[in-house]
Amino acid sequence: MLAAWRALGLDLRIYSSGSIAAQKLFFGHTQAGNLLECFSAFYDTTIGGKKESASYQQIAADIGCSASQILFCSDVVDELNAATNAGMQTALSVRPGNPAQPPSHHFAFSQLGEVKIVQ
Repeated sequence: MLAAWRALGLDLRIYSSGSIAAQKLFFGHTQAGNLLECFSAFYDTTIGGKKESASYQQIAADIGCSASQILFCSDVVDELNAATNAGMQTALSVRPGNPAQPPSHHFAFSQLGEVKIVQ
């Protein structure tokens, strides 16, 4: 799905609490192969905390677009709330084995194919 979205011209980026080096190692060696070419940029907490709205505003500024044009996906509701407060669209990734999250207004998905991209 990541490759298909990239082929559509979508700008995909990662924001993780893991270091940028760790992100590149992870996405460079997945079961689906090297996925690094799917991503335009990687962010870690050197840009700010993942539960702080200012971090998401900083990412939007780095991209050079309005926060409202960005869909941020996470498996942590508090991170999604911070992104919403920064003006981003959000979606909750529900993954097996992850801690349950409190009820929220965020669109929930369990597979990337459930996320509909409207350009």
